[in-house]
Amino acid sequence: MPTRTDGPGEVSFRILDRTGEPVTDYTEEQTKLLHLYVVRDDLAVFRHLHPVQDAEGTWRVRADLGSPGDYRVLAEFVPTEAGRPVALGADATVPGRPRTFPADDGEPGTGDDGVVRATVEGSAEVGDDGRLRILISDLSGAPLQLGSYLGTSAHLTGFPLEGTVTGGTGTGGTGEGGFVHVHPYGEPETVEDGTRLTFHTTFSAPGAYRFFVQTRVEGFLHTVPVVVEVGGTA
Repeated sequence: MPTRTDGPGEVSFRILDRTGEPVTDYTEEQTKLLHLYVVRDDLAVFRHLHPVQDAEGTWRVRADLGSPGDYRVLAEFVPTEAGRPVALGADATVPGRPRTFPADDGEPGTGDDGVVRATVEGSAEVGDDGRLRILISDLSGAPLQLGSYLGTSAHLTGFPLEGTVTGGTGTGGTGEGGFVHVHPYGEPETVEDGTRLTFHTTFSAPGAYRFFVQTRVEGFLHTVPVVVEVGGTA
């Protein structure tokens, strides 16, 4: 992990099989062999990165976190031998006094990055075949034309607000600790209040989740945080 926060530093790691040997054979998922998420334990800092593996089996990527603190590093990948998605996590600390961030402004279920707004439409419920709908718009509420990011129109990554961020066990739902990474179900739909994205979800526990919506607009990648309340009973 980076040891300073005044610029980018290196994140490096290896993924080992049961014999202790590096795993080197992966199946591409969403245009990448591995997706790496670095998230501070208070969910105030989030990075979605794509490391490159060297000949010895070590993955490396540069990351600029911007703030010290305790982090969870989550790797999501598909080992070719296993044939299914796997997510593994490890803890890391960036030395220094963490910089606090203000609480989310605005109404519950909405957030923006100053250019793009994400608004939760309807509700989210515990279940194996749920739908979470999010409207993407400009700050005036007008629909936006979404570009492609890693082979899809958006990525939605989320974590429970209460408890420890831990590694999940697969893509497309919630695994151990509630880690969520899903993609739109079908094509974006243009409606009066924005561009609607529908995600298939498998929430296993109710509660508040902080999601990071990543989508490309006019060539620029936007990452918008939004809090989603999941109802129902486990």
